[in-house]
Order: sequence, then structure tokens, then C-alpha cells
Amino acid sequence: MSVLVINCNHWIGYHIVNTLLQHDYLVDGIESDTELDELSMFFGRNSSFSFYNIEDRKRYDTCICVGEHGHLETIDAERVFIINPGKMNDWMDYDTATMIFAAHLYGEWMPMTEKGFYDNQEFIAFQSNDFKENAIYIEDFANGLIQWIQSSNLSSNLEVKSERNNGKVNKENQNSIYIRSSLPLEKRMTALQKHYQLIQRKKNMR
Repeated sequence: MSVLVINCNHWIGYHIVNTLLQHDYLVDGIESDTELDELSMFFGRNSSFSFYNIEDRKRYDTCICVGEHGHLETIDAERVFIINPGKMNDWMDYDTATMIFAAHLYGEWMPMTEKGFYDNQEFIAFQSNDFKENAIYIEDFANGLIQWIQSSNLSSNLEVKSERNNGKVNKENQNSIYIRSSLPLEKRMTALQKHYQLIQRKKNMR
């Protein structure tokens, strides 16, 4: 299966590309002009990854867009998945798209401090109940995404929630998918903080 990932150098796009490559997908990527390109270098040399070339006029089985993309209508794909879409008028007329709304995604390479991160301009503290109940680790989300793109029976809108939130919302909502954490939150946070501190040390050495 061929997959195009739009905004592949976004930290979420980076994890999605890595997960797709680990599952032996052929992946093309479009970089965002507003993101740094350093994350693209990690998979840029993988033989199963290529940067998108509009002149190739390729048709993809699946297109995954992280956030906004101003020219989504120019992409030729059988199915489109848009993760946390931005302005409604950018995507509301795209008939084959599945919108995935996932709050409080977190993981390595995301913009953060030692105390928390911003999600839609709202600061989410790592010690808050909001984070502990609703946060979804990015690799758990990406592995779920692998299953969703293989499914032929999905709603046009999916709300992705943490399993820890299950029971606190209306379970009859068929558009909700609950993600099970593959590791305890405490272990995830220990690894995330170590990664953050390592990146900060490298920045300070430059």
C-alpha cells in the first residue's frame, strides 16, 4: 500500500511516517514550510520513503494529512485521513476524507517544557488531571492509525480518546475510539523527560 503523509516533518507526522515504515508501507512525504526539516532527515534515507514530486502524478492508496494543507484537492488518493484538521473551509468539501480528532497527543519531539505543552493554545500541565485522563502517546495513536487505514468501515468523523477517559463520556457515541496505552503513563513520562533533556543539552552545545 502506498501512503502519502502531508506535513511529514511535523512531530506528529514524523511518528506516523516511522510507524508506517516499520509496517513495510511505501511512504511519500510532503514537508511543511512552517516546520523544521531536521525530523525529515531521520527517514529521508530509508529506501521505502521518498519526498513527494508533483510531476510524478502518482495515485496513492491513502493520504494522511497532519493539520492543515492548503492544496489537498490536488492530491490523488483513494482515501484521505486528516488528523486534527484546521480551518473548516480547507477540507469541508473533500468527500473521501475521514476527520480524526485526537486531543492531547504527546511524545518525543513535540514542543514542550519540563512542566507541560500547548494544545490548541491551551497549556496542558503534565501533572494535571486533564493530561492524566486524556493524553494519548503518539506511537499508540500511530499504531491505531495503521488499523484505521486498513478498515473499510469508518465514520467520516472519528474522536480518538484515551482509554483512561472511557466511562466519563457517552459510550453510545459510535464515532469514539479508545486508545489503550501500551505502557504505564509514568514510564512514558520518564522516557519523554529524558528525551527532552537530551535535546536541550544538544541545543545548548551548538
